[in-house]
Amino acid sequence: MAKLDQDQLTQIVAAVLASLGQGQSATPKASSRFLPKGTRAAPSDLAAKDAQLVAAFARKGFKVTLMDRNDPNKPYDVKPFKAWLNEGRIVRRGQKSVSGLFHLSQTDLLPGKASAKPPLTAEQKGLFNKAKASLKAKQAKAQPTLV
Repeated sequence: MAKLDQDQLTQIVAAVLASLGQGQSATPKASSRFLPKGTRAAPSDLAAKDAQLVAAFARKGFKVTLMDRNDPNKPYDVKPFKAWLNEGRIVRRGQKSVSGLFHLSQTDLLPGKASAKPPLTAEQKGLFNKAKASLKAKQAKAQPTLV
């Protein structure tokens, strides 16, 4: 068996390390699931994610309406558990979620609690304030003045 000197041993170790390192990049790969802090997903990525959610619910037999990202005030029937609780509904025991979301048909009204009222729109608030002001004006006219 031939003896290796220090230079030959260093060259062999360097060659082995180089061959192992060729298939790997120097920086670790970022997770494709999460974005760096402070960045937002591209609209095409969000559309693809929405399509995946719709397909997953369709495989379970649900026809869903997702939240419109351009107008969140439009009605939708897929929400996370806590959002259903805030609306006065509870997810039935044993129901399975799709990415943490539940369909309306998987929920029931909370016992002893009426369904949550939708919030007033700005137009409704304006009409309410006008009606209130006109009522006060009528009441002021109707009261007799004391002399």
